[in-house]
Amino acid sequence: MLTIMEMSTGRCSDDLTAHYDEDVLNANWTEPPRLEPQLQLVAVPVREPGIDPALYLNAFYAAQE
Repeated sequence: MLTIMEMSTGRCSDDLTAHYDEDVLNANWTEPPRLEPQLQLVAVPVREPGIDPALYLNAFYAAQE
């Protein structure tokens, strides 16, 4: 598909919309789609720690002595 842009006006034309002008495309016959923020619930698996932090720190400090 070939898209041609007029550098002075910024208008783009291609094979699909070449016969329509921007006035027709933006005639407000229908409302433009609006993005509405929505919250989505996502199931997150429960992760249990693989090691005990206290045991890890005891082993870490013991290795430094």
